[in-house]
Amino acid sequence: IVNDSDDYLGMVFAKEFLSVNASPESKLKNFISKTPTLGREVAVERAIEMILNTGNRAFPVIENSSNLEGIVSEIDIVVNARFGHAAVDSVMSGAIVLEGDDTLGNALSKMRRYNISRLPVISKDGVLTGIINVLDIAHMISKPRERASKAPGLGTMAVIREVKVKDMMRNAYSVEQGSKINDLIGDLKDHEEIVVVGNKRPIGVITPKDVLELLLPKHGGPTFVHISDPE
Repeated sequence: IVNDSDDYLGMVFAKEFLSVNASPESKLKNFISKTPTLGREVAVERAIEMILNTGNRAFPVIENSSNLEGIVSEIDIVVNARFGHAAVDSVMSGAIVLEGDDTLGNALSKMRRYNISRLPVISKDGVLTGIINVLDIAHMISKPRERASKAPGLGTMAVIREVKVKDMMRNAYSVEQGSKINDLIGDLKDHEEIVVVGNKRPIGVITPKDVLELLLPKHGGPTFVHISDPE
């Protein structure tokens, strides 16, 4: 977010829209978060450390104290790196799942409890059927919805919390255990997450952030190709 002079004011993250006070009529200024900033000469390793330490997916590139020059995101770093023979098993997070008949209220509770942004959706016998993430829910909140006719006074979030997960989940992109990270770079760019499966059942999830630790010096040092200047 910038002002009329292109001075950096802060960033807005999708997870902020999951608060009970969020609605399509909410003012964007109420969700602005002040973040650390990067300069053009900052080392890539420093950007990785900032992403991992804060949980933010991107940081602004600032010049002349306050002018926004661009943004560097976790995926910008990942697509310009090489991961050797590392497999998804070495970086995936354990899969925390829910069933399609669960409500979005249950999904939100799990996301907050485990501090995660996505949940694989399974059938009653444990087979992967879809996925839902914080951006999907934020998109739904952004759409004006009529108040429940049988319960006047219910706000947007109250109505949304009762929606069934199966009614808004997306198809999940999945790979088998042992898949090489280098083979999945394009998929990480095109999808918000990749579900790792065994016998069609989710056993883990990988995101760009999950692979970033492999790029820190303690893992033998990152290998980067050229990262273009921000436009």
